[in-house]
Amino acid sequence: MRHVTQIVLALVLAALTVGPAFAAQGEWENASGTNKAPSSGYLAVSAVDQNTAFTIGIHQFAANGAQWVWRTEDAGETWDPIFQQTFDGDDCDMMDLFTIMIDGDWYDIDRGVIAGMAIPDECKAEYEFPQCMFKCLFQIRPYIWTVEDGGDEFTRLDTEGSIYDTVLDVKVVGDSIMTAGTNGLLQRSDDFGKTWDDLPPPETGYYSSMNDMWWLDLDVGFIATGSASEEAAKGAVDVSTVAGMKTYIKNLTDYLHYLRGGAYRLELLRNGYREAMPKAAAEGNLYKTTDGGQTWETIYDGDGTYSILRVQFMDEDHGYFINDEVIDADGALNAIYYTNDGGDNWERADIPEQGPNGGSRYILSDIRMLTPSLGYAAGAVSLNAFAYGSVILVTTDGGKTWEHDTIGSMDGYTGSEYGYGYNSMDFADNKRGYGVGMYLSSATYTGTNASPVADAGDDFEAEVDTEVTLDGSGSTDADEDLLLYKWTQIDGPETVEMSDSLSAGPSFTATELGDYTFELEVSDIEYQDTDTVVVTVKAADVGDDDDDDAGDDDDDSVGDDDDDDDDMNDLGAGAGADDDDDDDSSGGCGL
Repeated sequence: MRHVTQIVLALVLAALTVGPAFAAQGEWENASGTNKAPSSGYLAVSAVDQNTAFTIGIHQFAANGAQWVWRTEDAGETWDPIFQQTFDGDDCDMMDLFTIMIDGDWYDIDRGVIAGMAIPDECKAEYEFPQCMFKCLFQIRPYIWTVEDGGDEFTRLDTEGSIYDTVLDVKVVGDSIMTAGTNGLLQRSDDFGKTWDDLPPPETGYYSSMNDMWWLDLDVGFIATGSASEEAAKGAVDVSTVAGMKTYIKNLTDYLHYLRGGAYRLELLRNGYREAMPKAAAEGNLYKTTDGGQTWETIYDGDGTYSILRVQFMDEDHGYFINDEVIDADGALNAIYYTNDGGDNWERADIPEQGPNGGSRYILSDIRMLTPSLGYAAGAVSLNAFAYGSVILVTTDGGKTWEHDTIGSMDGYTGSEYGYGYNSMDFADNKRGYGVGMYLSSATYTGTNASPVADAGDDFEAEVDTEVTLDGSGSTDADEDLLLYKWTQIDGPETVEMSDSLSAGPSFTATELGDYTFELEVSDIEYQDTDTVVVTVKAADVGDDDDDDAGDDDDDSVGDDDDDDDDMNDLGAGAGADDDDDDDSSGGCGL
């Protein structure tokens, strides 16, 4: 499931902290692929659990038959087609061979949603064969397929879009579905795709292209845009003719290949696909909404230079994207950018300039951070003029630097048996993930991850009206993952305001005497742990001050109707003692 709930991101609203950056890496293993399917491939994958995942793509296994959706129940060892069709050669149903399934996401092991394009059934029923072959081709338009019972039942739903509206991305967010695509297409369904509401898109127009989305919840989401060209991305041709429609479909297919990556993007780039396109066609912006898509703000302005192809945010502060900026014309044909402040500042990550073993061009198709430290990016590498291999990059420092994972950097690497380049990745959790790509190739990820241990520090005392600092820096993670922190006050005579509840050591000032209890939650995204600390706020320590009755100033007096003064003085007992330990603790946790 590529939505945010796949790795419990919705539970974490915190910031990265300085600390060790050596996350426990898992292992990738090539699982499947076939040289018998040179024009076939998986475009997207949705991981559900340790053993189950679904892929979406195309495999025309015969002149009159094709497969579009597959399922694995053995962690990627085998992929079984669950949506396929065969047709008679003289039947208008042959038009279903033009079906294009582009993206998909699964709620759970039973329910999923797929986005793509197809020929309307009513058109096939209206015309006889072979007239339908020409008439209906002009009516291809976007559809949504919903899946129930794990793939036993598929329902095709009309999104009422036009031939120019291509759904490029679909996300399951909670119990809702979000779709985005070309020509300002942005929709939401709250009833499993039966009805759709249009949302105001961040970009509109015939040449707009929303390539990827990431939603933290139903309110906070991000959209990446950019198109390779007017012609390639939208098919700016006369679709009223058969020749024009064929050109449109070819251009659309090329753009999908460019967008999804894999070996096809390398092939397109080698043929000058990107260089020949007008700069104005690539908006390359990144947008954010905090109201469910009603309004959008720009958090990265691409200045019409590069297309943003993939985006991921771990929380509102920490995000990552891949664009088609060329780092090395003979090596890295993509760039990775990251932000740690919600998009106020973006930095280009340090990635290998060349592919595995050097001297090779490579592209990146997808990016996924598993923990605040550990993440992977997948794509394809050009081995020679006619051969491609898989490439996976890994980061262990929160996305700042990346290196080739061992799956593609072993000595004498010439391309794995099934190494045809990956188009998509998804992770059920930090221990199981999948990469899929061309030639029906796939790889399975097996990870290890230990739960962090929260340490809110020992209980301590502090003086009233004095700044107190909490200390969660003693929290640990066996994998040395960077941790996310969240402090919450759960008890106390008053609610205090913490300086930064998402840091390891926030501070506060209490104005009332008593016990204040705080809970610290630490998370490595997959696992969380909590600990509590009690801060006893006492009356100010007067030491050897001559004003020996200072401790009695809170006693009832004229105009003082506080019935709790005696209790509060009891809490402040010993405030006049000259205790060096108390003095040290007044700063909080001995800091």
